[in-house]
Amino acid sequence: MLGNHDAYLLPKAEIMALTGQQRYHAIENEEAMLIFLDTSKEMNRSDWGGEMDAERLEWLKAQLDKSGNKPVFIFAHHPVYDTTTHSTMEKMSIDPQIDMLDVLNRKEGHGFYFCGHNHMNSIVQKDG
Repeated sequence: MLGNHDAYLLPKAEIMALTGQQRYHAIENEEAMLIFLDTSKEMNRSDWGGEMDAERLEWLKAQLDKSGNKPVFIFAHHPVYDTTTHSTMEKMSIDPQIDMLDVLNRKEGHGFYFCGHNHMNSIVQKDG
């Protein structure tokens, strides 16, 4: 999972080739689904906020639908706008024009979202 500092100097394709990582992927078993998302911008030192393109959003929707009632644990660098401490500040979340809460609310059952961009301990519960 890339953070904004990881993607400053090299194109993401090059980072993926060097590290063997994927920009986003899921691991599923009979008990739960783990989802890993790249929310960082590529080589943009002036804007360290997060983003999600249409391809990743559609993929995420499909994963959430596929998970059914199993718990889902999502790991991403940036928080969803207006969820955690400082996530309403400029460049401190996934772009607020991207309605991530609408996508995440597709989840049936329990869903957990972990992020670290703001370097703050902040636990929030939204709509179960």
